[in-house]
Amino acid sequence: MKDYAISFYKNFKCLGGECPRTCCQGWKILVDDKTYNRVFHYDGLDSFLPEIQESMTTRYFFSLTRKPEHVMRQNLSGKCVCLTPDGLCKMHKLLRFNVMPAVCINYPRRSYDLGNISETTLELACPEAARLLLEHQGPLQMEEMKLEEPYEVNWIIGNEDEAFLKFLMDLRTALSEQIYDKPDLNKDILNQIYKMSFDIHHELLRDKLSEANNILQSFQLTDKEAADDAIDYMFYPMEIMDKVIAYNICPQVTDCNHKDLRKVIRYYFKCFDKLTDSEAREFYLRNYDVMSQEIEGLEEKYKSYYIYYLHEMLMSAYEDYHILRVILLGNMYMQIYRVLDMVAWLMAKEQGKKYDMASQSELLSNLERRMRHNLSITDGIMERIRKEFLNGNES
Repeated sequence: MKDYAISFYKNFKCLGGECPRTCCQGWKILVDDKTYNRVFHYDGLDSFLPEIQESMTTRYFFSLTRKPEHVMRQNLSGKCVCLTPDGLCKMHKLLRFNVMPAVCINYPRRSYDLGNISETTLELACPEAARLLLEHQGPLQMEEMKLEEPYEVNWIIGNEDEAFLKFLMDLRTALSEQIYDKPDLNKDILNQIYKMSFDIHHELLRDKLSEANNILQSFQLTDKEAADDAIDYMFYPMEIMDKVIAYNICPQVTDCNHKDLRKVIRYYFKCFDKLTDSEAREFYLRNYDVMSQEIEGLEEKYKSYYIYYLHEMLMSAYEDYHILRVILLGNMYMQIYRVLDMVAWLMAKEQGKKYDMASQSELLSNLERRMRHNLSITDGIMERIRKEFLNGNES
């Protein structure tokens, strides 16, 4: 098997206790069955030093729930019980990887086993991974590199359709290259990608991979002159995106783990709450023009994010052939990110602060935590897209 990783993977190094938002707080940390059984039966625990055995049994073994799923219990502040005051994992400091949940060992690495190859990306919910993406220069691509131990491929996708796998990789390459060749990622570009994915989806439903290949081979992103000389970046109507932010993403008042994102969302409603679709578009474009003058390479940042998303999520369609779902969600994530990025910039200006790389990385990291790393939120967003967007656009 050949191992590949996203371009900026080689530059990643965990910040440890210096991380501004530790992954040991605010998550439901799942304990895989293999690790749970090892800990439950004390397999290997007898080799712990005597002075820490009691700590192990009280702070780890009895901190695992058993049904219906195994998770690490948290203290009142939402921190894992193995998190030490210096912001490090107790088990990691002791090099006891054999009793650490697989997710703790691998995060923020996300690895796919695709049969004869594996691919690894970095989750942008990690602030350092978000920073590396935003600072990355040039096109993103998968580069051959071996994962260092103790990390391992942790997402096995079951499919034997090698022709479809090749199709997905060709599709990802074509989209990546053509998007990078465009000056911006506007509504028209996203609409062309959507329509192409829509046509491919229907061919796949008919088990016509050859026809889907024909669509891909003839696909070419084209530039379209805007009638009013203004570029529109809103693929989804403002009304739909507004509902997604309000009802699917907006953290609850009691959710202290997302307080920074909640401030941005509150400011979003302050800016957009009483605007119509056209007024919201004008407000965004007017402020975006100023923002793009202050922040160099803004469009490159958004294109990189979209291409990153395709590299991380498009291969998931290998399991269920649902390319259209990946594209629809990606277009929504892209639009929400663009708008809330502008909102965070406006909020920083009002407060007399600089919207620097640390602030941009924090916004992207917080947004990814809330936007993509919760299955119920993802399913809710997709259901809203299905009911309020697809029902009015399928023909």
